[in-house]
Amino acid sequence: MRPLTGANHHHYDPVFMHAPLPTRADPWRAAAAGETLQGTLAPERVPRIAGVAQLDAPLTATLHFALDEGGTPAVEIEVRGCYGFTCQRCLQPMQDRRCDRSRVLVAADDGADRTLDAGAEVVTCARGSSLELAALVEDEVLLALPLAPCHAQEDCGGEPPHRAGAAAPAQPARGGDSPFAALAALRGGAKDD
Repeated sequence: MRPLTGANHHHYDPVFMHAPLPTRADPWRAAAAGETLQGTLAPERVPRIAGVAQLDAPLTATLHFALDEGGTPAVEIEVRGCYGFTCQRCLQPMQDRRCDRSRVLVAADDGADRTLDAGAEVVTCARGSSLELAALVEDEVLLALPLAPCHAQEDCGGEPPHRAGAAAPAQPARGGDSPFAALAALRGGAKDD
């Protein structure tokens, strides 16, 4: 994720943040005008996130449109939310408040934008068309969420699953030079002929 840049990216209008994020925007027009769109996304507007995390409250999003150095529309996205996960260390519920930032370039789907940075994240949108903003934000959130969410180790609410209720590991057989001596001890001392 790249940090947001620009003069107005820290300004939040509290009244605006309770209004829903607009459904669509023409990125070409919005970038030329330097528009900033902000608002909330109710959990039902971002259903793919439900497969990864629980959302009990709307996400808040700010999208700043601008033209990059080459005149290509760029969208700087900031998304704030509180996500519910299952800790992959202790398997207990956990909450994670996040503020994720990303930058996406917009390319015309006619292949005219071949000069874009090869490492840039790019979405396609024909000139004169509009982007579905909820889907764009949802994509960025899914890319930013952790693959294996965990509490901080000192805050973890239980033992890792491999320890909880597991039998103590078998003690290796003493005195045997063979690395298979412990296996023979576990099998009841049977020896291969």
